Amino acid sequence: MKQIKSLFIVWTGCIFTSCVKQSSPYVLDIPDKIETAKADRYQSVRVKGTCLFVIPPQGFVQAEKQNALTYNETLYIYFSEAEKQNVNHTIDVVLERLRQLYTYEKDGYWKIFELNGYKALATHLKCENEEAELSVIFGNQFYSAQVECRYPLAYPSLQEILLKSMLTVYVDTVFKELAIDDMAYYTIDLSGTDFKLAYYSNNTYIYTINGIDPTPGPHLDFSISVTTMPYDSPPEKMVKYIKDKTFYSYKIQKKIVNDYSGVEFYSEGSVSGKTAKAYSVIFGNGMTSLYVCGRIYNPERYNEFLPEFKRIIQTIRFKNK
Repeated sequence: MKQIKSLFIVWTGCIFTSCVKQSSPYVLDIPDKIETAKADRYQSVRVKGTCLFVIPPQGFVQAEKQNALTYNETLYIYFSEAEKQNVNHTIDVVLERLRQLYTYEKDGYWKIFELNGYKALATHLKCENEEAELSVIFGNQFYSAQVECRYPLAYPSLQEILLKSMLTVYVDTVFKELAIDDMAYYTIDLSGTDFKLAYYSNNTYIYTINGIDPTPGPHLDFSISVTTMPYDSPPEKMVKYIKDKTFYSYKIQKKIVNDYSGVEFYSEGSVSGKTAKAYSVIFGNGMTSLYVCGRIYNPERYNEFLPEFKRIIQTIRFKNK
C-alpha cells in the first residue's frame, strides 16, 4: 500500500490541475469517438501474449508470465483478446448483467463509444474491499479484446491516469505469431497423435484433433489445454481452478508430474448441454506453473482417451526463456 501511496503522490501532482468534479465518482469523461494518433503509437508497448499495444501509465512494466502491466506487483492492468468472438454479443451480455447488478451513475457507469474504428464499451464499477474496476471492451464481429484494472477507491485520482492509458489501446495482428510464442514456456510432443494447436488466447494453448474449432459442440469430442502462469505452489494454484463453475472436482490428490511436485484432479460437468469429464494436473518448476487439462465431451470415450491424455502430459518439458 505504501507503494501505491507514493505512486498516487506523483500522479496527483501531474493531474491536479485537470481534475473535474463529477456528479458521481463512477462517471467517466469519454468522448464518443477516439482515434489513437500515429505519433502516440511510437510511445506504445506491446503487452506480451497479445497483439495489443498501449501507452503505459508512469511506472508500469510488463508483468512476468501474464498478459498484464504492473506497478511493483501492487497494481495490474490486464489485457485479453479472443478471435471468433462477436463484440456486439459480448457487449449485449455485459450490459444486461450491469443493469441487473448496478444503479447507473450511482455505483456503476458504462458508455458505448468508438475506439480506433471498433465498437467499444467502457465500464467503471464499485467492487468489494473498497475497490473500483475500470474496463474497456472493444472489437468487431470476429474479434473481441478487453483491458481491465482494479484500483483502491482510497486513491480516486488513479482512475483518471489509468483510464487515460487504457484508452490508448490498439491492436496490430501482424504480431500474432510473436504473441503466441511469448507464453510458450513449455514444449509438448504430439507426434504419433492427430492433435494440433487449434487456438491461443490469454496464456492458454488449446489442442484438438486436426486443429478443429475448440468451441464445445457436436463436432468436438475432446481437447487438451495448457495454461502458463507465474509460479506458485501446486495446491495454491489448484484452488483457483477447482472453483470453475463449469466443472466440479470429485477426486484430488498430490502427484509427481514429470519429476515436479504437482496436483491432479478429476472433474465433470456440463458444457453446451453436453455432459463432459476432465482430467487436470498443475505443476511447476519454481519459475513457471503449468495447468494442463484434458476435456472429453463424449463421456463414452472417456476410458479410451484418458490414458492418451496422461501419456501426452508426460511429454511436456519446461523451456528456458
